[in-house]
Amino acid sequence: MAQPILEINFKKISYDLDKVNLKYREIYYFHFFIHRLSILIIGIHMSLREERKKVINASKGSAQATLGCKPLY
Repeated sequence: MAQPILEINFKKISYDLDKVNLKYREIYYFHFFIHRLSILIIGIHMSLREERKKVINASKGSAQATLGCKPLY
């Protein structure tokens, strides 16, 4: 009886594919986490920027009201 030329271990192949899928899944989740974190940081930065603009504009208005002239900055 002839011996098989190529013997394939399907359990090992499926396990290796699960390992590969797990690796890519971890990379995907890490990318998703970094993406969401960057959106959160940009949102906080923009809201703080708007608040700072409001404070500067308010201080310019109060400086004009008290001094009767335009502020230097």
